[in-house]
Amino acid sequence: MFLKILFFSFAVLAILWESYNVLDHKTITSALRAAKGLKFDELSERMQKFKGWNGLYWIWAIVGLFSSQWVLFLVFLWWTFFSHLVKPPRYVKGFISMCILIFIVVNAFHLHIKFY
Repeated sequence: MFLKILFFSFAVLAILWESYNVLDHKTITSALRAAKGLKFDELSERMQKFKGWNGLYWIWAIVGLFSSQWVLFLVFLWWTFFSHLVKPPRYVKGFISMCILIFIVVNAFHLHIKFY
């Protein structure tokens, strides 16, 4: 039970990360455009931190595929990788990701809907 709480506490951090992406989407979008094509060492310190946190976020999401909520994590990863096909604005993409993450946490602790 402790590991479940620890793992889903990272989900709360992921929700906060997505809310940051939604609220500060203009700054992040412009910084990502400026950083396109640059090597990691050439990026600003802020962008290096952003990329580092983003990497940890993806590792956590992939580890989520091994949890009881694997179907929802699969939906989350699918949305993240293929949302560029419908080209939503960054804040819409972040908001939908945040809603999926909130549903993962609520389902794990309250709803207990089994998807398998």
